[in-house]
Amino acid sequence: MYAQHFRHNGATVLTARDGVEALQLTHLYHPDAVLLDMAMPRLTGWEVASALKKEDRTKNIPLIALTGQIFAGARELALRTGADIYLTKPCLPDVAYATILELVGGPDPTGRSGVA
Repeated sequence: MYAQHFRHNGATVLTARDGVEALQLTHLYHPDAVLLDMAMPRLTGWEVASALKKEDRTKNIPLIALTGQIFAGARELALRTGADIYLTKPCLPDVAYATILELVGGPDPTGRSGVA
């Protein structure tokens, strides 16, 4: 759903089936931002975020943690493991897209004032 919405708005989107593939795609394509579901198979989003932030070539890529795992300390854990932003599900695709654009300095998709 998110990928389809982002593509509809003109973004190039890569999707991964699991955390291992997310790491591989990030290393191969060095995207402008990474939207991580924290409950992925093989490697969790927590593990992927931590691994990406430890590497010089990927540590500056903005990471958005997107999760339905709402437990005490989840936000703090996501930020501690490397996420720049923590979003909880349900999260509308336009909110996730606007968050990514804000992180990478892209245009405001709503047509309102510029993105900081």
